[in-house]
Amino acid sequence: MINPEISEIANGAFQGASALGNAIASIFSGYLVNKTSNTKPALIISRILAIFSTFIYFGIELNSNSAVYLMIAYQLLMGISFGFGNVYRTHIAMATKESERSKGYGLSNLSYSLGTILGPLIQLIFSLIHYPGIKLLFGMHLNLYTASVYLALITSIIGLFALIFFFYGNLNVLSKEDDPKNVQEVVTVVNTSSCNINDSDKKEDEKFDKNIKYDKIAVCVLIYAKIVHETIMLILFSITMPYAMSIFEWNSQQLIFYQSLFMAPMGIVSVIFSICYIRFKLDQKIPERIALMIAIGLFIMFFGATFPWPFISSKIPYEHEQNKTAYFLHSEASAALLNTNKSELVGCKIEYKWCETTPRINLAIFGTSIVLFLGIGIPLLSINLDILYSKVLGPIKQGVLQGIFLSCGEIINIFGPIIVTIVYTLSGPRWIWLFVIGISFICILLCCIFYQRLIPFSKRTQKKILKDGIKVTSFI
Repeated sequence: MINPEISEIANGAFQGASALGNAIASIFSGYLVNKTSNTKPALIISRILAIFSTFIYFGIELNSNSAVYLMIAYQLLMGISFGFGNVYRTHIAMATKESERSKGYGLSNLSYSLGTILGPLIQLIFSLIHYPGIKLLFGMHLNLYTASVYLALITSIIGLFALIFFFYGNLNVLSKEDDPKNVQEVVTVVNTSSCNINDSDKKEDEKFDKNIKYDKIAVCVLIYAKIVHETIMLILFSITMPYAMSIFEWNSQQLIFYQSLFMAPMGIVSVIFSICYIRFKLDQKIPERIALMIAIGLFIMFFGATFPWPFISSKIPYEHEQNKTAYFLHSEASAALLNTNKSELVGCKIEYKWCETTPRINLAIFGTSIVLFLGIGIPLLSINLDILYSKVLGPIKQGVLQGIFLSCGEIINIFGPIIVTIVYTLSGPRWIWLFVIGISFICILLCCIFYQRLIPFSKRTQKKILKDGIKVTSFI
């Protein structure tokens, strides 16, 4: 609304700035947690940065000429805030036993899911405050574009005080200097050659167990799955809704309405999945490896259902005034646009020549696919990827490796949004959809090839011990 000349490429730059801040901060905060064995400082820094970033966002309205730069600064600072806040994953991984891990990540996903329900519902209410909205101090306004950020400011302040006064972030972890005799073993073992275990046997067993490292191949496969996940989310957040806005002839307010309409049921499905992992221990019924492949398969189904197949007869209209005559040929639309009021047009931008040859998908199929395939796929992948990765790493300080895990995903979001939007501008969604389907198939193939290695550290230890002739008697 402030600067109509801003394109999808600028939107890609905004997301890239956020991802850059997130990637750097994730590794740094992970290192900080490993050094201090405390997640509280990083989480407090996260909330402070989030508060400062909201004030930068408010400045956009006051200086429209610098809107792009202020938005980039806002996204960069918010990305750094997200990076520091990501240590909650490390906290869950290191503060829970392996048997409790699904419950811990289920609770965190439940929090996120409730946000995806409440956020869109609140945004629907805010959409009633039309632009420019209610005048506030210093020339600022409360409207559908700023109200959610004011709410974010309030919730960040509440979160900051909650962390300061009510959160205990110390982690009970073992240092390298800890005496092995005082270490609680991951497994309790006995030598199969004798019923009596002497002190030398115990020391050998302890030394043997500590020499078992996490599986680096499994870690690499899961990092690739994380990259695929982030790539899919990148596509969804950078061009899917602008693409829908173009082909379904939505204006800005309708975009917010439909986006909220789709997000709310997705959040409800995610809440159901979270409760299933918390209350009914769904991970014991559906192994993490299987759930991961099912989730990737659901993403493939979404992009397959929304692909602009040649047999679709409906065409995409070029930009025009809403409820006025629409043109489907680029030449006709270009001529008509010369005599059109350009306040806020709907339809495909005249710069996109691919709209003339790209079929328009059905709105009902598009909406159903978002709710059904993404609503199930996103929480299923998010929960199980976090659970399995933390289990594969085992009883080590996971701060840095968790940071690397998150950063590898965020690296895609640094330059990815710009690349994706350039490809989208030149050729539309077809090649992007095919690319996502391709890397998703590769992910499933890797999971199948290395299926036996994608196991928790405790099971890996058990297999190693049994292989070397030691009988496992119990697990923590």
